[in-house]
Amino acid sequence: MQPNVPIPTDSIYKFMTLFGFMLFVTTVVSTVYVHKSTNDELLAIAEAKYRLTVDLAARKADSKQITKALQEEDMAMQAIHDRRAEIAASDRGFYLKVLALPGGMGLALFGFGFYRWIKEQPLHDELLRLQVTKARLDVHGTTAPTDFIPAPTDVERRKAAKE
Repeated sequence: MQPNVPIPTDSIYKFMTLFGFMLFVTTVVSTVYVHKSTNDELLAIAEAKYRLTVDLAARKADSKQITKALQEEDMAMQAIHDRRAEIAASDRGFYLKVLALPGGMGLALFGFGFYRWIKEQPLHDELLRLQVTKARLDVHGTTAPTDFIPAPTDVERRKAAKE
């Protein structure tokens, strides 16, 4: 499959700039995804804890005596949910630290590449002007710009052939 967007190969600094920018954007999007998924997980844990509390209150209302086994089961489930919430928060911190490295590298590549690119680009522009001037001198004998005369179309050729 051919890529739709051509990779710039005329300047390594242009490539560095675009690669660094894409790396930085990818890490920003990944950071947003990590926050959203962790928040969704923490919300699901909070909802499960709420349901446990409601179920325990309903059992208390139904029977005057709550057995020790039911209380221990409820406390164990609460502890499991608390631990899941701690792990989710800890994972979020770890993922954000891991994403900081490529994000920083992308930002540094972007900044350095852009700085070098804007320093180098005037030289490329001057070289292109010199090449165009030399080509005009070779073809037309002058450096003055001339009007471009397009090649005749098929209709014009047929018309000229009939005459």
